[in-house]
Amino acid sequence: MNPRAPGFTEEKMMQAFRNVSMNEKAPVMTRERYKCLLEILKDHPFWDTMPIINVRNKNLKKGQIQSFKPDEVSKEPLPLPADFIWSNFDITDDL
Repeated sequence: MNPRAPGFTEEKMMQAFRNVSMNEKAPVMTRERYKCLLEILKDHPFWDTMPIINVRNKNLKKGQIQSFKPDEVSKEPLPLPADFIWSNFDITDDL
C-alpha cells in the first residue's frame, strides 16, 4: 500500500490491516503484527495529549524543544526530593 498513490486514505490502510489481522489463512505471526499496528494507530485518549512522538500526527515540529545560551543556565543546582543528591563527574575519567 503506497501512501503516495492516488486515492490512498488512512481508512483504506486501516481496513487493509483489519482484513489481514482477521484472515484465517494468514500466518499467526502476520495476523498478530497487523493487530499490533491497528492498536498503535487507534486513538488513545491519554497518550494523544502527551508530548511524545505520535505516528498519526502529521504536524510534528523537528528540532530542539527549548534552547538556552550557556549564561542563561543557572549555576546553582535545583532542589531535589529527599534522598536524592546532585553529583558532578567527568565522563571521560574511568574512575
